[in-house]
Amino acid sequence: MTGLARRLEAGGADTASQRRGVILVLTAAAMIGVLAFVAFTVDVGYIAVTKAELQNSADAAALAAAWELLDERRLESLPVVFQQARDAAITYAATNRVGGLSLLLSPGDETDGDLVFGRQAPNAPFTAGGPLSQVNSVRVRVRRTEDQNGALPLFFAPLIGINTADISAEAIAAFRDGIVGYRTPRGGGTVSLIPFTLHLSCWEKLLQGDGPDVWTYDKVTHTVRPGADGIPEMQIFPQDGLPPGNFGALRLGPPSGGNGRLIQQLRAGGLSAEDLDYYGGELRIDPESGSILLGGDTGLTTGILQACASIIGRPVSIAIHTETVGTGINSVYTVVGFAGVRIMSVEPTGASKHVIVQPAVVVDDDAISDEGTSWTIYQPVKLTQ
Repeated sequence: MTGLARRLEAGGADTASQRRGVILVLTAAAMIGVLAFVAFTVDVGYIAVTKAELQNSADAAALAAAWELLDERRLESLPVVFQQARDAAITYAATNRVGGLSLLLSPGDETDGDLVFGRQAPNAPFTAGGPLSQVNSVRVRVRRTEDQNGALPLFFAPLIGINTADISAEAIAAFRDGIVGYRTPRGGGTVSLIPFTLHLSCWEKLLQGDGPDVWTYDKVTHTVRPGADGIPEMQIFPQDGLPPGNFGALRLGPPSGGNGRLIQQLRAGGLSAEDLDYYGGELRIDPESGSILLGGDTGLTTGILQACASIIGRPVSIAIHTETVGTGINSVYTVVGFAGVRIMSVEPTGASKHVIVQPAVVVDDDAISDEGTSWTIYQPVKLTQ
């Protein structure tokens, strides 16, 4: 073999070797790229899963806190109820573990902490703070950051210098107040409104504590027993010493049926779909006048009082009026709002016959909220963010 042939043969060998080397380098680079992509995908997926856990934690904490604000104790002590709501948010945030870790909420201040109370009107943004009596919403923020609960450690991103990720989630839960009426029950059954009305001045005196406190509603057994519970009562029938027109029965729903319909409404604990369909599906206060005129019924018969006795302890709503024209079945009441009550005692016969009520928290999904005038009646808690 000539020298030239030997050189060509050697050169060919060198070229093949170089080619194999290049291929190996390219293959290694491709594998590194694939591995980097897989690592990136794993960490991104882990972050997404953890953010979903964060959102679940925030949702649960906000809902739990908002429901605590609707506890019956709000009629006795708002500060106690707000402390219960804080405790509930903290508990639920810690119970719903995120990335294997129980989360703590930073107290912050009244407007910029992880747990903030405020107000949210329909179709309006959340506003932090405000008087406790006006609060109807809770904002909860849960975080895994360097300064709160520790940032989320990553699996493969440290290979490119990223060791952790800061993630957070926020939720707002609210209940609507300002009840202006009731719509036909969407799930069947009844709404909470029973056919009674009380004068505004009498209701305001009751809210101010002007009344005895001799009955207690047991929240565990859902029964009424003698004893004080911190919530005053009022005897709405008969109202000794007060002029006529302070309390009355209302004719609600179709005109047929007379006392039988009223008794049926009381025993059911509120108006039925048939009753509300008579008003076109909604019985509500006129937004321009701020009132609605409702006709009265006859006095409370033994049958009506017995129907009242059948719903002792059940939270129901009554109308609140400012004016009365006429008497008995010819009376007309100017209703300006609605209030939540609980019937505590009924005596249907004899010289001592009576009906006694106390304020109560009523939650009604078919109540209509429109920033109207109502007392202790609310729509259920829902997530608004």
